[in-house]
Amino acid sequence: MKIQTLEEVCDFVRGPFGSSLTKSNFVKSGFPVYEQNHAIKNQQDEFRYFVTEKKFKEMERFQVNPGDILMSCSGTIGKTTIIKKNAPLGIINQALLKIAPKETINVEYLNYYMKSDIYKNQLFSTIVGAAIKNVASVKILKKIHIPVPSLQEQEKIVERLDKVFNHISTKIENTKTQVDLNSLIFESYFENVQSNFMNSGSISEFFDLATGGTPSRKNKDYFNNGSIPWLVSGDIHQENIFESKNFITEDALKNSNAKYLPVGSVLIALNGQGKTRGTVAQLKISATCNQSLVSINSKDNSVIKNEFLFYYLKSQYKKIRKLTGDSGNDRRGLNMKIINSMLIKFPEISVQEKVIDNCKSLIEINKNLTQILENKINKYAKLKNSILNKEFSYE
Repeated sequence: MKIQTLEEVCDFVRGPFGSSLTKSNFVKSGFPVYEQNHAIKNQQDEFRYFVTEKKFKEMERFQVNPGDILMSCSGTIGKTTIIKKNAPLGIINQALLKIAPKETINVEYLNYYMKSDIYKNQLFSTIVGAAIKNVASVKILKKIHIPVPSLQEQEKIVERLDKVFNHISTKIENTKTQVDLNSLIFESYFENVQSNFMNSGSISEFFDLATGGTPSRKNKDYFNNGSIPWLVSGDIHQENIFESKNFITEDALKNSNAKYLPVGSVLIALNGQGKTRGTVAQLKISATCNQSLVSINSKDNSVIKNEFLFYYLKSQYKKIRKLTGDSGNDRRGLNMKIINSMLIKFPEISVQEKVIDNCKSLIEINKNLTQILENKINKYAKLKNSILNKEFSYE
């Protein structure tokens, strides 16, 4: 078996640099521009940018063809996707490297090799950049070594890996489905018990709402050496908030809309990327917040407890998201008006306390089961990695 360099078995084209391709070149439709996200997510369907036919012809060198491998080259580096036969004809941007295998190398074999630690160890030794990692140069990449058996043997290896990896992928997907089903246990419980709740009304009838503000960023003294916890939307994922990463000073508190929130109140995120919007947490410390969070505090704890509200809103997460048109791309935020008008059903205090205890138990069970399932997924991923490394070290 030969050990060859990538230069001997592939042709390389790094994406265009400088002013060759800028946002001023983009149009609403035309020939798509492949970005780093296509390699990272291994997809060739969704595109943000397009160029005209004239610009496409000008940049013919950067055209993608079926069987090319696109590799991400900045930030999240080394991720790959193979251009399919039916993929849209387009060009790559500056964050991608186009790798075209020669006749002596099977593209699937090469792609599997590029997922192995043997390849990655060579790749990462060429990386430069402190904060944002970048592939140093195509010249260095060309010197990376790859074992090259006969094409017939490469095809056998691909067939073997496809079979094993498809089996493992099925196991991973089944486990992820279990994780999703596990998360429904708590929601199902609340859905069932609330049918027996006799009391109801809007949030504004039973709770006081308050939000905060952001001290002027122009005055650095408002943030330097501050001792007052100042919460932002990202803190909501603590679920029980006992600490803050951000602090402001007394002067900042006096000269802004930030204010102390009631300890024990329920916080909800008005906006934020990913799963943040609509997520709730319980405030366990004396703290302030910015305008991306709202504190909801019971007017009378003998009527309805904050902790009951927390679990109620937690069970309503998906419904709350839909209040703001959660269609996937719609990122409209929540606001005070929406929260105030939300309806809540609740039982008498003695039943609330039982519901709270049951919710705590269910959530603990949920966390334990989820951890077990996530460990299982991690083991499957490590198994795939181990199989690749053994295959390409020919053990």
